[in-house]
Amino acid sequence: MNQQTVAYLKDQLSSAFRETIRNDIGMGKAGAVLFFWYSYRQFNNEEDLKTCATLLEELLENLNKSLQNPTSFIFVELTEVCYLLSILESSDLNKIIALDEIRNDLEKILKETTSKFITVKNLDPYSGGGYIFNYFADNYDKATSALFINFIKENSYTNSKENLVLSLKKDEPIQLGITHGLSFIVLYLSKIAPYTDPDILPLLASFCRTIVSQRRAKDHEGSLFSEYLEDDLKNSKISLCYGDLGIFYSLYRGYEILEDDQKMKELTPYMIKEVNRLEEYFKNTEDTSLLYGSGGVLLLLYFLKPYVQLPELNSLYEKQLGIYRQKVLTTLADYCNKNTLLSKKELSFSQGISGSLILLMGLEQNNLSSAKLFYLDH
Repeated sequence: MNQQTVAYLKDQLSSAFRETIRNDIGMGKAGAVLFFWYSYRQFNNEEDLKTCATLLEELLENLNKSLQNPTSFIFVELTEVCYLLSILESSDLNKIIALDEIRNDLEKILKETTSKFITVKNLDPYSGGGYIFNYFADNYDKATSALFINFIKENSYTNSKENLVLSLKKDEPIQLGITHGLSFIVLYLSKIAPYTDPDILPLLASFCRTIVSQRRAKDHEGSLFSEYLEDDLKNSKISLCYGDLGIFYSLYRGYEILEDDQKMKELTPYMIKEVNRLEEYFKNTEDTSLLYGSGGVLLLLYFLKPYVQLPELNSLYEKQLGIYRQKVLTTLADYCNKNTLLSKKELSFSQGISGSLILLMGLEQNNLSSAKLFYLDH
């Protein structure tokens, strides 16, 4: 990774996000903080650490102002800043700023919002309370977990096919993906299962059955599941945000907790089909972003590999990672050579080149803690 081209990107990041009012990681200042932290780990450049600290101080000041007059987006910002602080806590940055104290204060505010989302039955994993509950699953909190489980039990019923259905919004098509659907519930229960009562295991098994029952009888644009998608989101049937791979990941995590090796084996033929479909996907996809592009797909494959253990998947991953690395670094070099001024979206963590570079640096550093933002971990 060329330090000169990365330095060009850092100049743009520090400039573009210095004045931004958005505090989240995906498209805001917290994403720039995360990039400088990874860059500091990569190149051991003290200037990166100083910039990281400066941006973080500005971010926390902005967040405090936002809390005085909160918008509906404030819970996303709060959650992602808490994630950011949890990632940074064990770093050298903690010697400059008391990260643990700040995170504790923000967590108290977050906990106060959980009952609000329960009241309106909004557990969407990104645009609703699911995002907050997921944070407290990664950083286990007994009270919020109990609140979540009770809500799930009270709002679920068994349908005529003996599948467990979560009754949230009437007549809304079922969603299955990890960022906006039922797979998130499976992941959540899988995360907290080691810390809570074993009576949630039947609940976990039931939701796994519900997801598998949605599998298509016939191929539909390659998708294995009847995921509710807009017509123009063809690639999202693969992408991190909505697609099949995230659903597979949640099922593997669920079956691991349930110690159901047979169910894991039953997924193998479908994963083989998925690998075949991915060959075509990588060939035709130019988007390298984490949220909607090939970066997110590679991230999912990285976390799927230990569960699937298919030689075809491993070789596909290694091949495409090499192609991806070359594509991202070539794009960055072109930007640098042409002195291209990038937009905040093009620079961002979730949809831009900084996220792609964080993925590459994270793989080299064996530190993909940022993947928790997408519900992924080992």
